[in-house]
Amino acid sequence: MLEAAVKARDMFGHLVMKANVRTDEASLIGAGLCLTIQELFASAILLTDNGLGSHAPSHVRTMLEALADLRNLANDPAYIEQMRFDDARSNLKIFEGYAAVPGMEQKAIDTLKDWSAKAQPVADAGRANGYKKLQIADKLKMADLEQEYVSYGFLCGFTHNQLTAIIARHGKHQLKYLHEPPYETAVGVLGLGLSIAGKAIQELPAFSDLTDPEVNASVDEIEAGWEKARA
Repeated sequence: MLEAAVKARDMFGHLVMKANVRTDEASLIGAGLCLTIQELFASAILLTDNGLGSHAPSHVRTMLEALADLRNLANDPAYIEQMRFDDARSNLKIFEGYAAVPGMEQKAIDTLKDWSAKAQPVADAGRANGYKKLQIADKLKMADLEQEYVSYGFLCGFTHNQLTAIIARHGKHQLKYLHEPPYETAVGVLGLGLSIAGKAIQELPAFSDLTDPEVNASVDEIEAGWEKARA
């Protein structure tokens, strides 16, 4: 299983790096999202290969979030404005929160206020143009990935340390450490990660000189190899 996942990782990475990405902002951000997804898939493999497979779902969850943004950006380059608004809005919360921490040095507060002053107009402009915070369910629906919301909920259980996840990871009556998850769970999580990584690769033609036929052929080959390894 791991051998097939590593082969998929390498083939996906090769495809991304051979692409000549266009130089407009949306294309560069799109390629960056695709690379982030591939690196997260690689990290899920590393965790699984080192007795930490029960933490891989957190990485696959982030892959799915990134795929939603990637597909929305591929479908509409103007989605970069939603991302810009989200970025400014989140940064403002962080900057203002840190500036209000008791005991924060004045120099740091001044720096945070400067950063807030730069982010505020971006957030204001986005809001004035009708942008608002989108929930992950909204982003998945926009990206025609709403069927993945159930998987997202499963992955969140591990990310948010739900009781079921803690017991599965470390036991209830006798504590376990570096305990590998059941084989079926590990295969399922890696398989989901591979599927997301493949879907991300299939968006590359929107940002680069890669063509749909060559990308789809590679993804089909990778997925066939994975299914053969699972059999």
